Amino acid sequence: MTPRTRALLAALVTALLVLAFLNRFVQDDAFISFRYARNLVRGNGLTWNPGERVEGYTNFLWTLLLAVPFALGLDPVAFSEALGLVCFAGTLLSTFLLARRLLGSDERALLPLLLLGTNYTFLCYATGGLETQMQAFLVTEAARRIVLLRSELAPRTAGLVALSIVLAMIGHDMMYGPMAAYFSELFGTRVRYSGASLGSQLSSVVAGGLSPFIATMLLPYGPAALASYLVVMAALTVTAVLAAAETRDRAIE
Repeated sequence: MTPRTRALLAALVTALLVLAFLNRFVQDDAFISFRYARNLVRGNGLTWNPGERVEGYTNFLWTLLLAVPFALGLDPVAFSEALGLVCFAGTLLSTFLLARRLLGSDERALLPLLLLGTNYTFLCYATGGLETQMQAFLVTEAARRIVLLRSELAPRTAGLVALSIVLAMIGHDMMYGPMAAYFSELFGTRVRYSGASLGSQLSSVVAGGLSPFIATMLLPYGPAALASYLVVMAALTVTAVLAAAETRDRAIE
């Protein structure tokens, strides 16, 4: 890496960290983890109320990390923001290194970093109080290391890998963007919250929860088997959308 590229990289990451800091926030769900971490430090275990063994958190590692500020007498909100910004910087650097490997150029690798870092949602969730940015960093770094292990990839294959990731994210965002409004309009106001929540959570458990096990089972049969599984799930999704009632011309109060 040339000194010029190194300086550009440092300046870009620093500027994005400043933007993320200016857009910092803490969401209410973070205080669930704060409370569990506080009770852990107080000797009550990972509990919401002392003596009640109910697992109300979904981020075991993050909750353990949040125990650190309580043990040291620090502000847990500020600690979570600082840790999120550190993970944010790590995600940006991993993205740069991954892009440099796939694109074969230091200068061109700065563009994916810039596009990711200026994405408003990604930028805001540099903080938030939850494990979002730590998960993003770990996934990105895992992807980078996988590519490094596959060092025998030809340049054309590496380009196809990068293209597939970009296209997959475009499709994912096109689906995910309208999801909240779409789920809400499927139900009347009397059952809207329960219906949308129940449908979303059950699908996450049944479809999302089982998918790693199914993918592992199909892995010995080659990439075509994994691709076929995704195609089948996509077809089920399209079928469900087409079968859902159209609410455009009727009141859903």
